[in-house]
Amino acid sequence: MALVNPHPALKVAVPMNPMVDGWMATNWFHNGAFREQGMNYIYEQEATRGNEEKWWTNHFDDYDVFMESVSAGELGRRHGLDQVGFLAASFWIIPVTMRWWQEQAMDRILAAQPLKVPTMLVASLWDQEDIYGAPAVYKALKARDANGDKIVSRARPLASRTGDRRWQLARSHQI
Repeated sequence: MALVNPHPALKVAVPMNPMVDGWMATNWFHNGAFREQGMNYIYEQEATRGNEEKWWTNHFDDYDVFMESVSAGELGRRHGLDQVGFLAASFWIIPVTMRWWQEQAMDRILAAQPLKVPTMLVASLWDQEDIYGAPAVYKALKARDANGDKIVSRARPLASRTGDRRWQLARSHQI
């Protein structure tokens, strides 16, 4: 957000794994599709204040649970999630909220702004959030960088030790 109408004191920005579009790549959505694997987490976090309620299932495999329910909405209703405000407001009114969420996408917002601050985007190639954000912003902003001196992108695998051979290889092959 610091890149939208940046403060004059901001001389450079280094967003690391920016989460830029909640519909394209988050724990809840992937390319606009709701990821049902997170419903048990939502239930256990939101059903009661003290986290006492636990998700239940009568199947060994979640795939069977999803197929039996037919839709995320029906699975949620079967578990009482239609009574939990977070889920009902955020996920089940998808046609209403989809446009609003898309308008919140930082890659789109930044593409409409002049690029004023040199920016190095860092991606760690770790999970779905990391993989999408930096490349999306880079793609959106590269065309705005007329002189080729304001936007650069780097991607590296996440490593626990700087002595890790994969880390050393990644450093030698920056994008």
